Amino acid sequence: MPLLDDVLNLLSLGVGDTGRLEHIKITLEENKSLYNSDEQYVRRLVDQHLSEKTETQYDMIGTIESKEISVPEKTQHSIHGNYESFPKFQSIKSISKLTIIILIMSISITLIYDMSNLMEINLLQSLDSGITISDDEIDANDLRVSVLSGVYTIIAFTSMIIFFIWFYKTYRNLPSLRAKELHYSARWVILRFFIPILWFYQPYRATKDIWKSSEPNIAESDKHSRDQMKTPILIKFWWAFWIVGNMIGWFYLRSLPTIMNIDSIGGYVAFSLMGVISDIPLIILDILTLILVLKISSNQEKKNEMLKSKIE
Repeated sequence: MPLLDDVLNLLSLGVGDTGRLEHIKITLEENKSLYNSDEQYVRRLVDQHLSEKTETQYDMIGTIESKEISVPEKTQHSIHGNYESFPKFQSIKSISKLTIIILIMSISITLIYDMSNLMEINLLQSLDSGITISDDEIDANDLRVSVLSGVYTIIAFTSMIIFFIWFYKTYRNLPSLRAKELHYSARWVILRFFIPILWFYQPYRATKDIWKSSEPNIAESDKHSRDQMKTPILIKFWWAFWIVGNMIGWFYLRSLPTIMNIDSIGGYVAFSLMGVISDIPLIILDILTLILVLKISSNQEKKNEMLKSKIE
């Protein structure tokens, strides 16, 4: 396959967009259809760097007879990759560990809080049916619910803040992992989660940037090569549950005045049960976020080590 041979030679010389060439190589190796623009891109690079600037010769059947190639100093430099010319990679091991810990805490406290709410629902239903409940039991229930509610709220806000810090740091690392033509700057990427309308899709796009640019098997990436990469089902599910979680939060904020004015046991039980049910997608969201953090953090560290090893 002469075109694949051309791509391999271009990669060995370190010319062109490495990320795009890597994607073209994988496409050819898997016998998939290649875009005309990609084929023209390879042909153009061949004309510029192989036909005239090297002594590589092709025989009649498309195999390569390699002679000693004189590579210009600039090209030699690009073969090893000018690692120092990219921003310095900032390790995310510490923030990743902290994010993982707080997510596990969030999952745990949500489960405990929901079990506590179910216990309270059972107690209220007993009262509503005329069963006598001691004052000590009622006081113990109220204390448990109050404490867990406070812990639940603190961990929920803390996990959100820590996750955003992790997200910012992983996005900030992308240029050091040789990602080009990113959709956003790290400085403003977190704001996309809070701007009306934009929060619906732009954080999802930023997450795809992080995932694809952190892929260890791709040396460099640009907008074109990232667009050609498939978006993992994990990210799609994670974002779907993120939207659901936000809608649930919005619904509860809107419902607070109504909840505060409920004066019947039956009404309070109904809202409490709804709260327990609505926590299910939030628990799934935390689990998906945990997997996302583990995978991206691992990939970024691996890719950084890979790029450093190429220089050394």
